[in-house]
Amino acid sequence: MIVFITGLPGAGKSTIGKKTAKELGWDFYEVDDALSKEMKKHISEGVLLTSTELDEWLLINVGEMFSVYENNSKNLVVAGMSGYRQHKEQLLERFPSLRYVTLVVPYEVLKERVSTRKHFAGSNILKQCWEGKDDVYAFGVGVDAEQDIDAVVSDCTALVRSFMLMEG
Repeated sequence: MIVFITGLPGAGKSTIGKKTAKELGWDFYEVDDALSKEMKKHISEGVLLTSTELDEWLLINVGEMFSVYENNSKNLVVAGMSGYRQHKEQLLERFPSLRYVTLVVPYEVLKERVSTRKHFAGSNILKQCWEGKDDVYAFGVGVDAEQDIDAVVSDCTALVRSFMLMEG
């Protein structure tokens, strides 16, 4: 199974993803690590990635990694931005074991979080991401990520275990 933990900037994707993977004993992959320096620069300047950029980066590069895990029946927690609705649809078609978990946080809390961290996806991009949150939230099962970290990890872990039970 591949579990993609997604959400808006400041939602806690990386932190929650790492801790959830550790709790489950699964591998972890940080999607931000696959972004080029140029892509990170655009995002830091408040420029959203285009659908074409996401096609290459997400569907090809990240998709190749998903193939390795799915073909070897290995479990993986992935954290990071997950593209637009069409990218999620394409990944779901290609990878039947893929599940999205969306970390949901109110806008004002996200604003506060991104203002206090050093990350390329900061205040400059948050408003645009918030306006496009329907794409971020598409196909995901929501988890309240305004709670303390341990509670969010517990909720994510329970959700993943539910996914596994459903698959039998």
